[in-house]
Formats: sequence, C-alpha cells, structure tokens
Amino acid sequence: MTERNHVLQARIHDLEAALTAEQAKTVRLEAALRQRSLQLEKLDGGEGFGTPQARAVPVPFARTDKVMKPKETIAQLQPYLDTAYYLQENPDVAAAGMEPARHYVLHGEGEGRRPRADFDPVRYRVMHPALAQFDGNLFWHFLTQEQAALQDPKRKA
Repeated sequence: MTERNHVLQARIHDLEAALTAEQAKTVRLEAALRQRSLQLEKLDGGEGFGTPQARAVPVPFARTDKVMKPKETIAQLQPYLDTAYYLQENPDVAAAGMEPARHYVLHGEGEGRRPRADFDPVRYRVMHPALAQFDGNLFWHFLTQEQAALQDPKRKA
C-alpha cells in the first residue's frame, strides 16, 4: 500500500469510529427524549408501559427479586429477546457482530433500546416509579413479574 492509501485508511477508520460514537450519542439522546415524553404522557393520564400488545410470555420458573449477574441475565433473557428485531433496529450492534442478548444486557437497556417491539425499558421504568433505584434488568423484571401475576390473579403486577 502506498503512503496515501495508509493515510486514507486511517482517516476512514477515524470517521467510522466517530460515526459509531455519534450513533451511540443519538441513541442516548433519543432515550432521554422518549423518557421525558413518557413522563409528560403519564402526567396527562397516559397508561401502559409499552405498545398495546405488550404481554408477558410464559417463563418456566418462579418470580424472583434477585438481581442476577450479567452472564446469568444474558442466559435467561436469550429466549425472550427478539434477535431479528434487535439487530434490525440497532444496525450498530449488527455491524459490531455482538450477540444481541449480550449487548442488550451490557449496554442496550441502559441506552433505552428495546429487546423486542412490544417492550420499552424507558416506558417501563417511567410507568413503575418504584423501580427508579432497581439495579436489575427491567426486561427480566417485566417477564417475571407479569408471569407471577398471570399465575396469581389476586396479586398485582
């Protein structure tokens, strides 16, 4: 390669890194904006925590309030995360080649990304103020809390 090619390759690499950083910044800003919008919607009497069709899926284990380690959380959420949806909505994750459940647990939820079309972690946290200090995974909380409510109709979710 010529010197000019090396310079151009380095410049392309720098621009790609800058683009990735700007995309991550955009995702964080969109999540913050969505959270503010949801807070306003809640004040105006809005309801729900996701799209109208949001429903828990049966999980083959009991509800837990235990906060799991990331590796455990990834393994538990893997079957419930919509991989195709997540990669389509997050092309930066697809481009990075990172496994969707791993990305969601380690980065995606904190950035306000959705693990599937019918669950919005930002909306879920806004609609459940008691979770403001919750350190666990909100998607896992949703799955296990809703499943417990389905098993015991007298219990509130």
